[in-house]
Amino acid sequence: MYLNLNKIAKYFDDELLFETENLLVDRSIRIALIGDNGIGKTTLFNIIAGRDLKYQGVFAKRTPCIFLAANQ
Repeated sequence: MYLNLNKIAKYFDDELLFETENLLVDRSIRIALIGDNGIGKTTLFNIIAGRDLKYQGVFAKRTPCIFLAANQ
């Protein structure tokens, strides 16, 4: 297991933006975040990348872990 997101929840003010159940990402797996604008794709990626620390739930990552992002 390289990434484990367990019941990650992100709120803006008092509004729930998103909540995960349990996401396990194993070695050499690639994932894509696809969805409508404003549903929290960038926010979830920022949590995974360690740029957003204000969330609820458990996030664990094994090192080394490489994150790549394509700007639009």
